[in-house]
Amino acid sequence: MATTHHETRHRLSWLALALAAQSIAPIALAQTHSVTPTLGARASVSDNATQAADGATKRSETTLSVSPGLNLAYRSANSRLEGQVQLTSVNYLEGTQADRVLPTGLVLFRTDLGGQGFGLDASLAAEQVRSTFGAVTAGTPNTADSYTNTRFRISPFLDRPLSEFTRLTARLERTQVRSSANDDALASRPNTHTDGASVRLLRRPTRIGYALDANYQDDRAGQASTRIYTERLAKATLLYALTPEIEVGAFAGRESSQVFSQRFSDSVKGLQLSWRPGERTQVELMAEDRFYGRGWLAQVSHRTPFLAFGVNTSRQVDTYTNNVGGTLTSSGGTRGLLDAILTTRIPDEAERRRAVEELMLKRNLPAGLGSSRDLYDLNAQLRQATSARLAFMGRRTITTLATGFNRAAPVDQASATSILGPGNRTREQYSDLDVNHRLTPLTVLNGGLRWSRTRTAGLTLLGSEVRTREFAVRAGLGLTLSPQSTLTFGMRHQRGQAGNANRVIENIVFVGLDHRF
Repeated sequence: MATTHHETRHRLSWLALALAAQSIAPIALAQTHSVTPTLGARASVSDNATQAADGATKRSETTLSVSPGLNLAYRSANSRLEGQVQLTSVNYLEGTQADRVLPTGLVLFRTDLGGQGFGLDASLAAEQVRSTFGAVTAGTPNTADSYTNTRFRISPFLDRPLSEFTRLTARLERTQVRSSANDDALASRPNTHTDGASVRLLRRPTRIGYALDANYQDDRAGQASTRIYTERLAKATLLYALTPEIEVGAFAGRESSQVFSQRFSDSVKGLQLSWRPGERTQVELMAEDRFYGRGWLAQVSHRTPFLAFGVNTSRQVDTYTNNVGGTLTSSGGTRGLLDAILTTRIPDEAERRRAVEELMLKRNLPAGLGSSRDLYDLNAQLRQATSARLAFMGRRTITTLATGFNRAAPVDQASATSILGPGNRTREQYSDLDVNHRLTPLTVLNGGLRWSRTRTAGLTLLGSEVRTREFAVRAGLGLTLSPQSTLTFGMRHQRGQAGNANRVIENIVFVGLDHRF
């Protein structure tokens, strides 16, 4: 889909606004209110910008990127807003791709209206994703084969205690996703949206308690609002406190779901466990029987003043609207792990957030951990995901590690011929390691390894299958020029192979400057 003049003007207006913000000092409305302008510049040289396979003609490219942005933080008695927004102007000096202005960022807002239990959650996110799940990853910004996903979510809610142990919660939710092609040659993608509603009455167990839940979800796509997935579920849970730290539960209920024209109605039953042996450790387990078979959700996390890790695994129905923006969430990324490590040392949340941002800038740490692939499939998917993330902070070294496995397939096998396009069976395995070592008070050495494998099998008569293998190594040096400025330079070598094609090898050298005003 071609980028319209309206979209171009919209992005340029935000770029002008962000550039104007560079000329002012950080605005401090109060101790917990701040707007900090940022500016990043990066130059990179690639010897294979078009990702030509061995034996084909390779083209080198010099890419210049300028990224003005804003770091936002606002906190009052009843409201909170935080996030980072950035507009990156990408310019290709050799003309291998079209120049573009690309937005990225995540802004979160929450307010509790007057402390009466009524409130509003909202979020706005933007990111760039590759057009094909199994494509070999580019080492530099890519506009010829990528889309910009913009995700907006708004959710009014009620959260009110009825007694010391009883609480009523209710929530309405609207999520919209807009995908814009970054190159005229790419096909357009329909917009998608999800409407949801939920109600819960919870009686916390002093020994015995209960929970009553009702949920509704409706996912649609395109101007014709084609139905993708609809779910209605009601269940009752009996809770029992074995100890003050251990709580178990058993639940049962009914569900009615629709996947395109296919309808499913079945009973729901399952077990759950919550164990919190201390404020630093949390274990949440849930297993259930649904119309699609066995489902589960498990989360284990632990933190110390030097270490934080988390393990997550799930098997549930998901849609593209709900899955978009997963790479932007901070809870499982580097920021979330560093925040957990610093919780004991810096109890104040606002001060801790500033300390995390200081570390991210001065140590040139990667924001994302783990999978960065976007699975574009409008069919309702049965997704199974397992991931482990770890961060260690020593006196001079910070190490982050992520590894995981993802699997997805259409819930309804007949959706292979749906009007929303063919469904695919996909698998992904990945491992991502980053080591950051402080050589001197002003100099940082960092390096990393990444390995991934993917498999895409189309549900067609031909049974086509594509496998992708990738490996990348990176190394860099960071120099603190001032408390607000950091200079980085380094190299990256990567190789990948998709299907039976020849290998794609790319080498990149880069230099970058980041500054906060």
